Amino acid sequence: MDINNIPLELLIKILSYIPQNDLYHAISQVCRHWKKLSILPDFWRTFNYAELSILSWSSAEQFREQYFKLEMENRVAHIRNIQTFIQELSINRFEFQEIQNSRSQIAFSDLKHLHITNEISGQLFKDILRKCPKLLAIDLQMYNTMIVSFDLFCGLNLKEIKLCLLLPASKTINNDLIFLTETNPNLEKLDLDVTVRYFLLDSGVHLELEDDTIRQILNQSRNLKTLALRNCSVSSKGFMSCGIILGLTEFTISNSYLFDDNGIECVTRNAKNLLVIEILECNNITDKSIASIAENCPRLLCLSIYHPLVGVQIRNESLMAIANACKNLKKNILAFSIEKSQYNG
Repeated sequence: MDINNIPLELLIKILSYIPQNDLYHAISQVCRHWKKLSILPDFWRTFNYAELSILSWSSAEQFREQYFKLEMENRVAHIRNIQTFIQELSINRFEFQEIQNSRSQIAFSDLKHLHITNEISGQLFKDILRKCPKLLAIDLQMYNTMIVSFDLFCGLNLKEIKLCLLLPASKTINNDLIFLTETNPNLEKLDLDVTVRYFLLDSGVHLELEDDTIRQILNQSRNLKTLALRNCSVSSKGFMSCGIILGLTEFTISNSYLFDDNGIECVTRNAKNLLVIEILECNNITDKSIASIAENCPRLLCLSIYHPLVGVQIRNESLMAIANACKNLKKNILAFSIEKSQYNG
């Protein structure tokens, strides 16, 4: 039986399970009909540019010198064919420069979500933004604010921002983050992930977010649904001073030695629609926080609390209160030190 004789809808369904790398390198080479099928819009809504560069090791070694330029031209030609379909794109600076060097008039006219997988220059970031007029979400490694300025986010009106910051950070980082939320007032997701340079790992360096920074971020971002502060030093006072009802549905905080029960009580009391709570490596969390979650978060779906020392401060009665109050809870990860914990599950 000729596979082309099966219903077209079924063939498209089969091809939908094929990795993009194989669609590009193999399926598109079978025949003209399959080449057209291989670039159907639904196959390329989410696209990782690196997928097009994956060849078998033997092929890469054997033909690298001979076909490097041809492969680059073919990749860019493929991007030209699918550019208007892509809604979520992962790309690094070398791949974007490949597009630029080809001098092709490529623009991602329907792109909504952009992941830039390594650090880029400010000028290259500007060039990328010009090609993405409908952008709503950015995931960016921002290791040097002297290279990529926060000013570049002004006027984008983004709904989601994830920044990977590298310490030591700029002295103006608190003002920069306030500016970021001020110039993107419709922000629904803010995710800050901080990494310490390897030579400072044992120095105790943290990104310290001032209380006023937290207060202004919350006051300026009234549509905020997801807030993640990873490896940031944040005190509870910033949350306690904001004085508004929060629309948060997801809240994550990790490695913050200043954040305590008062912060959890404030967040859960003012954000009644929380579905996901992650409290990781915050050693001032006690039984009181568990009680606040049980009292204020009836819709909770996922709860993760981890710290090697927290277990000694959590009683089984509080865990039972969570189980009884949060009927929708689907994922419950409470991991404490094995030696001291009453509970580990």
